Amino acid sequence: MIGARHLAGVLPAISLGLAATPALAQTPEQHQFTIDTYTYTVPVPDGFCVPVDGQVALAEQVAALDAMNFTHAAFDRCGSFGVDYVHIKSPRESERVPLTKPMFIDLAARQIQSAAGQQMMDDAMAQAGRNIAEGTDNAVALGTPVPRFAGQDADCAYLFIAADVVMGDKTVAMISATCLTLVEGQFMSVHAYATRETGVTEQELKERSRAIAAAIMPKP
Repeated sequence: MIGARHLAGVLPAISLGLAATPALAQTPEQHQFTIDTYTYTVPVPDGFCVPVDGQVALAEQVAALDAMNFTHAAFDRCGSFGVDYVHIKSPRESERVPLTKPMFIDLAARQIQSAAGQQMMDDAMAQAGRNIAEGTDNAVALGTPVPRFAGQDADCAYLFIAADVVMGDKTVAMISATCLTLVEGQFMSVHAYATRETGVTEQELKERSRAIAAAIMPKP
């Protein structure tokens, strides 16, 4: 059975980049990251950039708010930050999953839709809110996230999540699509986020998360 550390991967990683920040620079076509002793590569999505210069510290600050997961990649729409972005994550307490990818996706999809899985997600969402509030000295509050199962295919089991982010007198409506997947026995989650005002749809975010997940490859 998939444990809480796996379903906790669906928690929102709401960016602190809601305030104006300098634009991100264009970046190399491939991003590389390591989980334990395994190294992976993934193409940087077209039109997206990795943090550079002043964005690096901010991206690290955002990643640190997620106490349950490591953030291995942060891709923002070039010229923006925290408005239209993608994170690749894995649980901090991770272990290899002794299942085939199809078996894992079927199991994840069933568990997401179960009462026990929903409770684990609710608990993870509540903890995410507490982590964000504590990590920002209560400057940022996360409204109650609303997760729902969004189907499965050969690449992922999916979730849609909607939540409001409150910073002082400003409230920003966020949407996201999460892909839960397995890469050579390693559980990963790919989260595609956008503010509602961008006009990006949940289906677009879902396809983005799938395309990125499918492109993650172990480095020989």
